[in-house]
Amino acid sequence: MTMTPTTDAVQRGATVVVPLRRARHARRLTTPSVTVVLPVLDEAAGLAATLPLIPDYVTEIIVVDGGSTDASVVVVHEILPDAVVLTQAGRGKGDALKTGIAMAGGDIIVTMDADGSMDPRDIDAAIELLLQGDHFVKGSRCLPGGGSDDFTPVRRAGNAFLTSATNAMVGRRFTDITYGFNAYWREVSPLVEDLADGFEFEIQLAVRATRSGLRTAEVPCHEATRVGGATKLHAFKDGWRILKAIVTEAQSGPRHHWHMPDRLISPGPTDSDLLVDRDAVR
Repeated sequence: MTMTPTTDAVQRGATVVVPLRRARHARRLTTPSVTVVLPVLDEAAGLAATLPLIPDYVTEIIVVDGGSTDASVVVVHEILPDAVVLTQAGRGKGDALKTGIAMAGGDIIVTMDADGSMDPRDIDAAIELLLQGDHFVKGSRCLPGGGSDDFTPVRRAGNAFLTSATNAMVGRRFTDITYGFNAYWREVSPLVEDLADGFEFEIQLAVRATRSGLRTAEVPCHEATRVGGATKLHAFKDGWRILKAIVTEAQSGPRHHWHMPDRLISPGPTDSDLLVDRDAVR
């Protein structure tokens, strides 16, 4: 399905904004509903690249703005007028994600970056695994079919170390613990309430999901070079914080032993035609 913008593109500095008045409910999963949560801080160019690629079956998009001084909020309103824009009261990526997750109404919640480095079309594969019975799905740049245009030697080495440390502590074979593309059933969301407010949030959640007895999986993702803006991640400082968070989470108290409602589990093959939407945007 090809979608045609209803108005001409708008130039916002170096960012070209293409408004898309999409009939979001015309083509959607009948069940479950899907919410995408995007934390944002000065990501106008990345949003312009990311938002048009979100599949049409996504029923709710929540953008949590951390006080952007660029045109990020304007870009959201002009590309996707039906998106929900929240103003973050606290600070940090984890805090922004918790703000969006608390407001999410979808049966499935997908969290991802809005800087243009993550491909929303990877949502298809993640949801298919959830429909087949998994509870928590992570994106991985290190699986066959994945990759990265933005892995510096330092980042690659740090990710390998943190992934190995996590696996050793929780007995799981993750391939890419630091990649922030996640999808899970909404019933998992209570697990996030006391997690960190910073970058370590997403890694903590993966560790907690494993320790809670949830069925976890990974899907291959390709990380593109971020579009505009500057990275907020400091390799050594944030890497140390992430390692401490992994150790703390892996060693804290008894496991949660989370139990998912049977009604959410649809074992066996799924109808991929419900998910494939890669030709929806031009």
